[in-house]
Amino acid sequence: MDNLTEVQEIIARLELYHYTRTAPEDLILLKWWMEMVESGDLQLAFPLTTQPLGAFLSMFQSKCILITSGSPIWYAFWFEPAFNSRAAWVGNWCSPSKRGTRTQFDATWAMFSYVLAAFPNILAMTKQESLIDEMTKIGYGVLGKFPKMFDNINDAWVLAMTAESFAASKLGSIRSK
Repeated sequence: MDNLTEVQEIIARLELYHYTRTAPEDLILLKWWMEMVESGDLQLAFPLTTQPLGAFLSMFQSKCILITSGSPIWYAFWFEPAFNSRAAWVGNWCSPSKRGTRTQFDATWAMFSYVLAAFPNILAMTKQESLIDEMTKIGYGVLGKFPKMFDNINDAWVLAMTAESFAASKLGSIRSK
């Protein structure tokens, strides 16, 4: 089975879908936003400028593409083309109840495979230094630490991934077996 077929099967099995900017889907995003506010994940995952509800919803109204798991959202993956579509900035979130599970593993593998099929480079930024080790295990390389880049308050790490680095990573190599 080729990667694309396997990605499509995982997307169908996990019922992941593209957010299409409808009122019912906005309500699902509202519930997700409320869950992240209550858990503290919103402050960890999103810049201050996108934490207010209106700004959060607006972020997904532009060219940013959001793929979610339905209601309630347990997994979200978003990406935005950059650099003349030679790269995509990505972010992802998983509900605490699913973190570390095979379901999260499958969703993460499928989404990175999906995006890397369209963009030769993936870029990410985090203010959570504790995530860097896990990110390098899935194929990211650290481009650098930038003082106060996240909200002009926190240091940020910018990371990059290619299809080759992903395939050679723990996530890519385990999945391909």
